[in-house]
Amino acid sequence: LLSLDALIWNLDILIHFLNSFELQ
Repeated sequence: LLSLDALIWNLDILIHFLNSFELQ
């Protein structure tokens, strides 16, 4: 299973990716 830290890390990257996509 993924650790909680890994889950948060992946979600953080996804959020930044989506935010960058929306700004363009």
